Order: sequence, then structure tokens, then C-alpha cells
Amino acid sequence: MSHGPTDSASPLTLAEVLPTVIARLGHPPACSGCDAEQLVELDAFTLYCARCDLRVGVNDLVKKLRVFKPLPRRPHASQPALESNVAPVIPLRPEDDGRALIRVTEDICEVVDVGVGALRTDLEVYQRSGALVHVVRIAESESDAAKLLGSPQIRTMAHATLRERLAKVARWVKYDGRSGGLKPCVPPNDVVNALAERGQWKGIRPLVGIIEAPSLRPDGSVIQSEGYDPATGFHLLGAGAFPPIADRPTHEDAKKALAELAEPLRDFPFASEPHRSATIAAILTLVARPAIMGAVPAFLFDASTRGSGKTLQADVVAIIATGREAAKAEYPATDEELAKALGAFALQGAALVAFDNVVRPFGGGPIDLCLTAGDAVQFRILGRSEAPALRWRALLLGTGNNIQLVGDTARRVIFSRLEPSEESPEDRSGFRIANLRAWVREHRHRLVVAALTLLRAWHVAGRPGVGTKSWGSFEAWAALVPPALVWAGAADPMAARPSGDAVVEPEKAALATLLEELPRLAGDGGISVRNIVQALYPSAKLPAGPPDGFENLREAVELLTNAPHGKTPSPARLGYVLRNARRRNIGGRCLDARVGHGNTLKWSVVAVHPPHHPHGAHAEALPGGDGGDGGIVSPYAKKLSDGESVVDSQGPRAERGLRHHHPHHDEGEVGLDMADGLLGDWGFE
Repeated sequence: MSHGPTDSASPLTLAEVLPTVIARLGHPPACSGCDAEQLVELDAFTLYCARCDLRVGVNDLVKKLRVFKPLPRRPHASQPALESNVAPVIPLRPEDDGRALIRVTEDICEVVDVGVGALRTDLEVYQRSGALVHVVRIAESESDAAKLLGSPQIRTMAHATLRERLAKVARWVKYDGRSGGLKPCVPPNDVVNALAERGQWKGIRPLVGIIEAPSLRPDGSVIQSEGYDPATGFHLLGAGAFPPIADRPTHEDAKKALAELAEPLRDFPFASEPHRSATIAAILTLVARPAIMGAVPAFLFDASTRGSGKTLQADVVAIIATGREAAKAEYPATDEELAKALGAFALQGAALVAFDNVVRPFGGGPIDLCLTAGDAVQFRILGRSEAPALRWRALLLGTGNNIQLVGDTARRVIFSRLEPSEESPEDRSGFRIANLRAWVREHRHRLVVAALTLLRAWHVAGRPGVGTKSWGSFEAWAALVPPALVWAGAADPMAARPSGDAVVEPEKAALATLLEELPRLAGDGGISVRNIVQALYPSAKLPAGPPDGFENLREAVELLTNAPHGKTPSPARLGYVLRNARRRNIGGRCLDARVGHGNTLKWSVVAVHPPHHPHGAHAEALPGGDGGDGGIVSPYAKKLSDGESVVDSQGPRAERGLRHHHPHHDEGEVGLDMADGLLGDWGFE
């Protein structure tokens, strides 16, 4: 190889230049005292001195030595390729030790794979519900902000944050056409976007939830070490201050632990011992949540009057489990708002959701979904068109006075009811623990240890049966918390479940009112949903002047449709409610519908035949609540109940849809056969 000037147009490589560099200088010109053994070839155009943390391009060396002509600038398309997109781990600075060097190329798939590999080293990055997430703390007070404390929340990683994380775990470089070498860069947008949208990331740890106290695992062992627990997918925060849990506590230890857990509850006027036990069950549920592979019931802290201490009761549970008072949420006025709120809690990975001062009936579709979801729920997220599956492991609490339940929610909750004897319980004094919240904070670690000791003792004793019952939808919870409590000497918290006699169902009461009042509005021919709404709400506001006699019917319609008081309900929503309640027997009457003019469903109230009729007789019309008009069965419904054939504008198809056989009647029973899909063809108003 010539060492003089050359007219050759071919570019010179580092392999050609390096021998001359070492022979003449022994090291790059800018180095001081380095020898050739410390030189590293980063690529075909860049020389690196590890001792001096110095990179020198071949063109710079050529200019220094003045023995070769400068290398021609290469076009981007022909930039040199490395054998791998990841160079050897190079200690650029002491604090950068261990970070990979990632070169950005046009092979975005491989670059993203390498980026995911580097991201695995970041212990603060997780995947959850198809998104990359991290844990943040939201300060709820000035003191929390000063101490960098607050409620831990799981937050989806924004692209800017993901770029920051990628830059933290690796050094990113790209080819620079001007210098003919590699230069540092930030992770590019296309790489960050592609990595964020993958939906699953091999080697990134899945995060189920956050716990702030040692907790029970499914195998009966206890999570006690700070950080991520691979066995359960939960991340434990603040474990350092808790004393260790005994490995093999005894039955006597469990009894002492129960007494400790009951200590902060001594001044509460519980309606019965099962209601006191229900509050302890809520504490055990939170510290045993990783061990419960399934749904858990909601706990309602109910009271006969205000000032009874139900909010304080919820705070005791929250402080033991999290170290903070429960963050209170207002119970939304509509199911739509409730679904949005619960979806937000699911995104945050909330361990505890506390609805304070519940004034409208508790429950409904969104609540029922969360209470029986098991592990995941689907809610439409604000600002997004899809409804992703979100992990749900939260415990629902509610506080209120004489809480009423909606529909099936009654079988999904446990009450812990307070019934003070004082007329003004907020004026009570002489408590054995004066400042209960402060006392629980002071003794929190001891109370958490007591809860886990009780559960652990029952487990090491062989999980003995004590006669507690199973509970549909909550089998895993019912097999752990109630028997452990009863074995330790507590009352069975399942005895605090609402009974049919004790629970008022507002939905059923509203339907009874509708059945009572609708005949006055419908007449003999029935009435469409749209005409019901127009008759009850002739304008945007209720008509001024004296009452028109339909106040109870309006109230029932508003409750059934979750409409604000005095506001016009949605006809579509009312139509859904009526179809859902069709043929439901309430007091011997039910709603039924026929197809009227223009394929419109006409609703009326009819009598329900009893299951068996002596001599095949039909039931008589019930005396109605319609002003004494002699009954509530329309002539049309009477014809059908007498077995007459009815053919209207829809012809035989409508007749087929309007009749189906009843298991107890040879004559058949009127009804819209919704299973045939005819309702969708007829439409409704």
C-alpha cells in the first residue's frame, strides 16, 4: 500500500489506516500515553480509545497524518453494515457501565427487538393489559409531596417517557454522512412508536397490581421483600418497616391476632357481631388479595343515621392496608359515568375504590361487572374508540345511610352496619381511642402482622373446615377469608350478607309503580315508549302549575332509566328497560307489548296467569290501580289470552311472533318471541 498521495477513488478503510496510525503515533493524536492495545475498532470508519473515552474518525486521522487523501463522503444508502446492530458493551463513562450500544438502521424490526432487550434491564418498566406501564406516586397532601410519597398508581407509559427510558438503558448511535462515522442520537420516533404499540414484550415483567403491605400468596407463603414478586405479579412498596411474619403461627397466635384486629373497632356501634367481623374481613381481603385468584365481594359500610362513623370505618381499613386514608370518590349519578370512573380506576391499578356517602341505589351493570369479573373487565376508555381488557383486582367499598341496592348487586355485597343508640351520634364522647386515625397509623405495622398471622396460622393448620358456606362467583374468597376468621373465633362475616327481606330493591319498587300507573296513561290500546316520554315530559322542563297526577310514574321512569330528576329520559333507554322487564311478574301483573301501526310496539299492563288453573280456567283481570275502571287487561290482550287469532298489518309473521307455548298452558301465552330476532325487524320507539 502506498503511503503517498494517490489518485485512487476507492475509499480507504480503517484496516488500511490503522497500521500506519499505530506505527507513527502509537495512539490517536488526541490521546495522552495510550498504547495500541487500548484502541477499539467501533466500525469501519471509527477508532475508539477506551482509556480516554475518545472517538476519532478515519478522516480526522488522515488529516493529522497527511499521508492519505481525505475519504470521500459515502451516500446514506451504502453506509457500512455491522455484523450486529448491537456493538460490544463499551464503558463510555463509569456510570454508563453495562449499557448496550444500539445502532439505528433501516431494519426497524431488529432495532426494536434490540431495544426491548435493553429495556428488560429497567426494573421500573412493566407490561400490563397490552401496554407498557410504570408506577408513579400521586401526592395527596403537601407533606406527601415533600416526602415524595402518595398513592401509587400504574400509569401507561407516554411515548416521551418511553424514549427517556430507552435512552437510559442504552447508548443510541446512527450513521453520520457528513463525518462518515457514527454519532450519538436519541431513540427515533419510528422506533419508539413501533416498540410502544407491540402489545406484548418478551422478557418485560407483567404487573398485576401494587401492594403496600406484606401480603399472602396463593400457596400460603407471605410476600415480604420489597419490589416485584414474580410468583404473583404484584409489586410490594414500603416493605422495609414491617417486622417478619412468623412462619408457623399457632391457633393461639391466631386468636391473639384476631383480638388485635378487633381493637380499633371497639367503639363502633355494630348492629351485630357478623357486621363487626365483616369489617375485619375487608382488612383480610386486602392483605390476601394476591392469594385470591378470582373476584371479591364489595363491602358496604352502612349506618342507620349520619355521624355514625362509617367513613372512619372505611379509613381504618384503608390505613391498615395502604398507610393512608381512603381516597374518597363520589358515587356517579348515572351508569355511564360509573363505567367511566371504574375504567379509570382499572387503568390506575387501584387496590381500593371507596365511594363515600352513596345516596342513590348502589349497584347496576358496571358495578356487577367488576364484582364478578374475576381478573379483567372491559370498559370504553375516554378518548379511545376501543374497549380494552383491563386487569381488575380492586376491592370496592361504599359508605352511606340505609344504602339501597340495585337488582343482582344484592347477592354480591356484604354489609357492615352501624346502629348507634344516640339521637345525635356525632356528639358522642368518651371513646377508648380518642384519635383513631392517628392510632391506626401508629400501630399499622402490628395490625398488618396480625392479619397475616391469622391467615398464615389457618393455612399451616391445614385449612380446617369450620362449616362456612361457599359463595357463587366468590368461591376463592369464601374458601379463605370467612373460614380463617371463624377458626380464629370471629363470627361468620357471610352472615352479614343482605337477605331478601332486608334489602329494598328500588328497581322492583319502580316497576311496581309503573305497573300501577301506566294503565291510566296507556288506555285500552297500549302506548309507545315515545308517547310515554312525550306525555310525561311535554317540554324540556316539567310543566309549571298544580301536579298532574303522574309524579310517581315520572319518578319511577327516572329511576329505571338513571335520568336526573326532572330531566327527560332517553326513549331508547326506557325502551330497553321495558323490554328487559317484559313478562316479569310483580304482584300478579306484568308488562306486555304488541305491534301497532308502523311497526311500533305498544305497551300495556296485563294479568299474569297463575302456574296452574283448576279445570283450565283463565285468570280474571286484576282490579287495577287505574281509577277503578274495572281492570287493566286491554281488549287486545284479552283476545290473545282467550286463544283468538290476531293478525295485524304484519300478517302471519307477526302472529307467529306474538304467540309461544307456555309450559303450564295448553292454550299458549302471549309474548314477543325475542329469540326469533323479530323485535329487531319490527323496531320500537
